[in-house]
Amino acid sequence: MKRSSRPPVLEPRPSPRRRALPNVYVPERSLDGPNLLYHADVVISGGGTMNREAAVLGTPTYTAFKGKLSAVDRYLIERGRMVQLSTPDDVAGMRLEKRTTRLPLLAGNSVVDSITDMILEGTGRS
Repeated sequence: MKRSSRPPVLEPRPSPRRRALPNVYVPERSLDGPNLLYHADVVISGGGTMNREAAVLGTPTYTAFKGKLSAVDRYLIERGRMVQLSTPDDVAGMRLEKRTTRLPLLAGNSVVDSITDMILEGTGRS
């Protein structure tokens, strides 16, 4: 697993979980999510909205979600915008390095259009 020179940011959902961790930045308050996702080198999450937003914004995204994937998640995985972590080999194969290029938004003229297009395409309603 390759590593970035910047510390990872951990954004725990419930505030009681905010505690100091070695070599990890845990902000004292919530950060601007879309801005953080766009500028991140990689996003690793348990799944959900943050993963989908990161994938649409072109940030390499890994999901550790173990339940039934939504149509949108399957669509993002099929398009190569998200990787599902299912095995230890998947975790070992993650690329954790500084990004020098950004993937383009998938469609539309704005982030909102891109997210809307992907949701509609992923649900078969485009």
